[in-house]
Amino acid sequence: MLTITIELRVDYDTANKRMKEPVIIEKAKSLCAELLTVAELTADKRKPQISMQAGDFFATTEEVKLFDADPT
Repeated sequence: MLTITIELRVDYDTANKRMKEPVIIEKAKSLCAELLTVAELTADKRKPQISMQAGDFFATTEEVKLFDADPT
């Protein structure tokens, strides 16, 4: 089983955080969907799984909902 971890850390000024963070999160969600599609096309037996977390360095990390509905 292959596991890949990608971690991105970006430090925004407090004034810019509310404007810039959603842009990065939406792009990351899009890239997760693309990566999952490629993994599904190349998988052998088990269905690939993907998850994404986001959070503040000083706060807790939370799971990001990647899809509106469960793709199963």
